[in-house]
Amino acid sequence: HTRAVLGFSILRVVQNNPKLLRVGRSSYRHPKGVLHLTQFTQVAMATMARAQVAWMKEEGIFIPHAITCGHSIGEYNALGAVLNVIPLEETISVVWQRGLAMHALVERDEKGKSAYKMGVIRPHYAKMNHQQAEELVQTIQEETNAFLQIVNFNVRGRQYSVTGEIKALERLEEILEQRNQSAKKAYIEVPGIDVPFHSTLLTKGVPAFRKALNAAFPEHIDPKRLIDRYIPNLTASSFQLTPAYVKEILTVVDSAPLKEALKNWETRILEPTRLARTVLIELLAWQFASPVRWIETQEKMFNPIKRGGLGIHEIIEIGSGLQ
Repeated sequence: HTRAVLGFSILRVVQNNPKLLRVGRSSYRHPKGVLHLTQFTQVAMATMARAQVAWMKEEGIFIPHAITCGHSIGEYNALGAVLNVIPLEETISVVWQRGLAMHALVERDEKGKSAYKMGVIRPHYAKMNHQQAEELVQTIQEETNAFLQIVNFNVRGRQYSVTGEIKALERLEEILEQRNQSAKKAYIEVPGIDVPFHSTLLTKGVPAFRKALNAAFPEHIDPKRLIDRYIPNLTASSFQLTPAYVKEILTVVDSAPLKEALKNWETRILEPTRLARTVLIELLAWQFASPVRWIETQEKMFNPIKRGGLGIHEIIEIGSGLQ
């Protein structure tokens, strides 16, 4: 599929990891190999996840009705490999377009460099909690007049991914390390990332990515595969096909297709497979321009049912062993 449709062999990329790869009229370069470029990384991860699930099924350890979720690109793997909502070929095409869209939205200088980087902050080493970390990021953005945003809420009080303009990140690192009372760093730069992934700066790319999703997704999506089984990054709550759930999404993003669906709900719900498709596409179209709410997702999964959680007590992780 990657050779016939996308113009390159993902097998060759994984096996050889060339520093230069020509795809049609475009050339892709990376000093450590093109596998380090987001669009190729995501295709490889989507393919690997499908292979891992196939192995689990062969070994009899796959649980077909388990609740599933995925962090960032992992959400596509959850939908494609685990829930089997999206065929493998469409999954690969979509994540390829997602990676291209993210890179295309960022302005670059004549040397190809952007004004953005990404870092990981570990506020507990600087004696800061969750709220203080959020306040610090907001304060630095205001003081430097440079964009800065927490885009991955990973582990409460302990790990967050932050993206923004270089001068804002440098100031963030400076303050955290001044307060750091540990031998370990409170700020770690993520090498090779110069795109503000999951930030509001990518909102302008939502309409074009929505078109790509519409072109790739099947016409009908069975909502039974999603309801109470899928936790999107955008909401950090179990997928539902109800007006209340659509309203919940609309508290996070300004989605015109969902506003239309809500306005004409009695008619739209008569075709649940098409309505489910619309809701899913909006969740994913906005996902790449919105923070990953992984802390809330974990709390939703692990909290007991009496506290509004799902009471999950066993997790099977699918993906690469090292991040």
